Amino acid sequence: MQFVRGITGGAFSVDLTAATESLDRAETYEVIVWQQHTMPNASTIYARSTVVISDANWNALFPAPAASVSTSVKTATAADGLTLATTGANLGDIAGAYVALIEKGTEADVTAGGGFLAMQYVRGITGGAFSVDLNSSADTLDRTKTYEVIVWQQHTLPNDSTIYARSTVAITEAQWDALKGEKPENPNPPVTVPTTPAVSVPGGSLRWGISTSFTQYVVGDIAKGAIDVSGGATRSAGLFQFGQTVGGDYSTATGLGSVVYRGSVRFTGHGGVLDVTVSNPQVSVTSAGAATLYVTHAGAQVAFATLDLSRAVVTTANGAVTYSGAPATLTADGRNRVLAGFSTNLDPVSFTIGSVAAAPSGTTGTVAAAVLKAKTTLPATPPATTGIEIDEQSLAALQSGKTATFSASGFQPNETGIKVVVYSTPVLLDTISADAAGIATWTGTLPASLEDGVHTLTLQGSVSRGLEFTLARETAVIGACTVDGATLEWGYKESFRTYIEGIAAGGWTLTDVAYEYPDYVWSSGTGSFDDETLTGLVTFGGSINFTGHSGALNTTLANARVELAGDTGYLVFDVLGTTQDGQSVDQKAVRLAEFALGDAAVIDGVLSLEAIPTTLTEAGAAAFGTYAAGEELDPVTALLPVAAECGVAVEEDEPAESEGTAAAASVTAVADTEGAPVWPWIVGGLVVVVLAVGGGVLIGRRTRATAENAEVTTEV
Repeated sequence: MQFVRGITGGAFSVDLTAATESLDRAETYEVIVWQQHTMPNASTIYARSTVVISDANWNALFPAPAASVSTSVKTATAADGLTLATTGANLGDIAGAYVALIEKGTEADVTAGGGFLAMQYVRGITGGAFSVDLNSSADTLDRTKTYEVIVWQQHTLPNDSTIYARSTVAITEAQWDALKGEKPENPNPPVTVPTTPAVSVPGGSLRWGISTSFTQYVVGDIAKGAIDVSGGATRSAGLFQFGQTVGGDYSTATGLGSVVYRGSVRFTGHGGVLDVTVSNPQVSVTSAGAATLYVTHAGAQVAFATLDLSRAVVTTANGAVTYSGAPATLTADGRNRVLAGFSTNLDPVSFTIGSVAAAPSGTTGTVAAAVLKAKTTLPATPPATTGIEIDEQSLAALQSGKTATFSASGFQPNETGIKVVVYSTPVLLDTISADAAGIATWTGTLPASLEDGVHTLTLQGSVSRGLEFTLARETAVIGACTVDGATLEWGYKESFRTYIEGIAAGGWTLTDVAYEYPDYVWSSGTGSFDDETLTGLVTFGGSINFTGHSGALNTTLANARVELAGDTGYLVFDVLGTTQDGQSVDQKAVRLAEFALGDAAVIDGVLSLEAIPTTLTEAGAAAFGTYAAGEELDPVTALLPVAAECGVAVEEDEPAESEGTAAAASVTAVADTEGAPVWPWIVGGLVVVVLAVGGGVLIGRRTRATAENAEVTTEV
């Protein structure tokens, strides 16, 4: 499978490679092209075409077994000579062939009249097989020579193009004795020839990190997997090490050939969905500057990487050759057959061609594993309602939804992981640490989506501390700005999207959200904010449903909002579904990501946020379950258009004379029916507030003056 990007003019061209073992000659295959981020079905498939595979192609994929001939000594006597039982197999549909016993390697001397010790013309071959006896007299045989049987095309002379098969004849010493008599003893004692002590060739090994990025991915927050080393391999200083074993045909004279190493490295993750093994690497040096690295996968050798030996450091010592730091490039077969379609950069390879040896010392077994983080579970009810210390000024700020600071004592010195949670419905605001005296302090704001009413703020760690308070946000009659037609662009995290479309084999479904690479795009956002304090909330709606691993991952980010809270902004979502870890989640108004507002201001009627870096919050990490708090996410861009009169002072109307004239020092309003933050209802540039007394209606123009100095008129 290929994910084709950058299609232009409605056309593309790619190569698809299927592993031989995955094909069946009896089956018919086709290629389909379908809509990205979906599964193929009748409504998403753009085109399909049957693949035509010729008989020649199939024969190349699944070649017939090679022709063979085997021999065994049937009888061996001085009187009757040597009789060989000769059997041929896999000769195809030929009708006849010549079979001869010759001195090994002398087929060029064979003619119709001689050049052989015994010969048969085999007719009537059926099923590609035959069985005949060849007999040679004892006096024609020489025990110092080697003999073989060859089978070749009838009506021709034997050569490389006509010989079907050949096999060396094995004759034991006892059979030679029977044919020629016992071997005479050497009348002269052997002469001892001085020998030069043999040079000890150092042991060979291959040292390789395989892929640092893939290794980090496996034991990281996404795959949450492990790496196991076995079969003679070891790991040391981040390198997997394999000892040289038997096999291979590398020649120190030519510098060409292959060398085989032993051991296995297994990568697992995603609860077993990812399972990749790299074992028994073999390096085949094809020229002074190039080599191919093979690995064993599913019982077959796969060309996993190409090596650039021209950029390696080459040294020789005591008969061993070492290549250090040879750049490696992943092949298509390596990606598709071994890494299950996962593309990655490979680390440089170092290897020594020497003698058979064990791998260099290192660790074995499970050499690396993800650190599983305990899922944050919040008590359904406040574990404490007292113990938090807060001064009157901060309490007033807290109860009006502004930035407040509070602290509590009794925690362990320098204790970490203390959770800041607000109730009624538990919402994780942050995770903080205590100081050396065990005092934990937090400064922040309550979520804009938290409704007015009685709540409990808690600190939860080795002990729990709490504070009951009543939230009653001040209505921003003065300085409130309406927002209409806002846009939001954010990609969440590029590496997560790549993971979803790659190894997770998934995608995403959008509702009232567009995808314009590399961002998801929301439009028509509405809300309000105070341009002096830079606080407010803009709602966009819509949803993104991420799926992967055949449904094991199914998480939705819904009801997008941008919350402004002074110096800090938040991207707020409802999070529901099943996380990558298989955990169910259903949390409303989660401050998923945060960003710094800096010197943001309304300019030409628009509050612009341009490519501001975002990070995952504690609440976001607890809800989404893939990354740790503080993880860097994609930058956010938003345009928040405001009413033309936002931030512009206007003249106050003279109060109308009436017996019902009254002065109001402050005005408080309740949240709307959807539980949104308490911003005023604004209609046509006027603020409409329902009074709690007398059922009257208060109408006043927005002004930059303070609420305490506002003058209002009522009609009863």
